[in-house]
Amino acid sequence: MSKLGELAVIAIVVVSVVLCVQYTKRTYYGNDGVVIRAESKPMLNEVPVEVKATIAEVHGILDDLLGWGADEEFQFTDSDKEQLKDAVDKMDGVPPLSSDFLREDLQNAQDLLTFGVMREDLKAIQYAYRILNDLDIAFNDYFGDKVWHYSLAGAGNGKNVEKVRKYLNLTDNG
Repeated sequence: MSKLGELAVIAIVVVSVVLCVQYTKRTYYGNDGVVIRAESKPMLNEVPVEVKATIAEVHGILDDLLGWGADEEFQFTDSDKEQLKDAVDKMDGVPPLSSDFLREDLQNAQDLLTFGVMREDLKAIQYAYRILNDLDIAFNDYFGDKVWHYSLAGAGNGKNVEKVRKYLNLTDNG
């Protein structure tokens, strides 16, 4: 293949990847599993700096506790519980938000962390971690190696948000 042909193929691949990433950032799965354009998904400049900082800080706490496979050996030690409670407290300080999607994501993460600490429920903590990971990628340019799709407002398409909602509903009833 000629150099010009190789460059054309590379250009097509790059453009395709960019378009896919942009599509994924601006879509989500509705309650019925159908992909919907999320026009009300907040843009980077619409999220207050203090909210971005809280997302980064809480995600950092959870990354230290659960990241890079550490969740497989995670124990609810007193120190771990204190760090998790600190994460919940930091989320209490988030100001009111205009984005329903971001508000729901942060409330879900906080509820999951609270429940996870109370009942020593690792799955709840993991779900919160995944929400905050997706938000940190979207709003703080965090370079994560995985998008979990657990957030409506963050990176990914939100296809696992319904799983979070069901889990929270089960924990409310159980």
